[in-house]
Amino acid sequence: MYWQPGQKLKTRPYQIEAMIGQGGFGVTYKARHLELQHQVVLKTPNAMLRNDPAYPRFEERFRKEGQMLAQLSQQAHPSIVRVSDLFTEDDIPCLVMDLVPGGSLFDLVQERGPLPETEAVGYIRQIADALVVSHDMGIVHRDAHALNIMVANQNRAVLIDFGIAGDIAPMVSNTRNAFNPAFAPYEQILGGGGLPTVDVYTLGAALYYAVTGQLPTPAAKRKLDNLALIPPKQHNPQISDKLQAAIIQAMALEAANRPQTMRDFLALLQPNQQPVVMATQKAMPPPTQPSPQVSPPQPLPKQKQPAAAKTSANLRGYFILPELTAQGMVRRLGRGEIREVIPLNQELTIVIAGGGAALFNLRTGEALWEIDCPASSGAMSADGRLLALIGDKDIYLWDLATGRFLRQLQGHTDSVIIVSFITDGQTMAC
Repeated sequence: MYWQPGQKLKTRPYQIEAMIGQGGFGVTYKARHLELQHQVVLKTPNAMLRNDPAYPRFEERFRKEGQMLAQLSQQAHPSIVRVSDLFTEDDIPCLVMDLVPGGSLFDLVQERGPLPETEAVGYIRQIADALVVSHDMGIVHRDAHALNIMVANQNRAVLIDFGIAGDIAPMVSNTRNAFNPAFAPYEQILGGGGLPTVDVYTLGAALYYAVTGQLPTPAAKRKLDNLALIPPKQHNPQISDKLQAAIIQAMALEAANRPQTMRDFLALLQPNQQPVVMATQKAMPPPTQPSPQVSPPQPLPKQKQPAAAKTSANLRGYFILPELTAQGMVRRLGRGEIREVIPLNQELTIVIAGGGAALFNLRTGEALWEIDCPASSGAMSADGRLLALIGDKDIYLWDLATGRFLRQLQGHTDSVIIVSFITDGQTMAC
């Protein structure tokens, strides 16, 4: 159940004005306090998760995050969105946060183009300082990209959507893996990465985008395809050598080569900081191709039997729905050659193109999620959980229930042409 514009809540004196965001885990609304007449943001778990057997854990995590974020709000940092209340409405937990006026850093760059170096660094320094406070409390944001950085009045940058933080507390299981592939380090895409170095990479990528107007080379492509990060000065020659060095160091592919704390990254952005001298790093060699006889095949994860036929409702709740605007996903697929189409029902279909796969709603034309991966063909398991994508001699296996990359199946001596899941869901033929 979603709240509709005009709806008045019973537990608190709020009236819903509009839904302003929806992701795989949460939904956000703009609302007005009926007595004080000021606007706020309300955030609830996504109603579609109620069909998931793990929903009680989602709800518990949501409440614990709200409690910890309220503690973080007590620091009164000007660049951290304030959480003011946590309550329950119709058995739905709800967080109340300040409404930050203005638009996102992503939208600002879309409107104006690359920002002047001083302005862009000023925004990122404010967010880095906020993340120092967050990290000191044990909270790693994990999604501090340009869409989650709001630029308010008087050039004040504010970090929002702390509710998606993955490793907010040791007792809370990582029930989802939300990230933006254009800004995320590869270890996060593989399902790990609860360390501050994740935020260092993400914020470095946001700074890259702010001063170039271009999305950086995704870490997954850098890792899997041995691609290099295009230096920021190649997009914008006006960038200083010092800033380029700081960005490249923050976006080092391996976490050990990045600044290890947000304080270290913030120090690189100090106005009086000397240019960083980067050590020459060897390019990662392409992955070796082990013999099929050396590496015995591993069993695939056990499949959950579908509880009901696939419909648009339960698929939208079952699949991870990353934010797509900053990925350029539709534009990238539009430039690539469509290789295969897998219909799921009359409304939803998976499109496989040279750069990956995407789930489309044919009725609305909306792209619900994307996988960034080499792909010439692919197949889905009968229960809709596993997706196998072919990239030349390798097969990339994805778990669509969690959004995680499971493994890269190697050892083929020639290009793979087609792959198919056997009906037992435990075996593939290629």
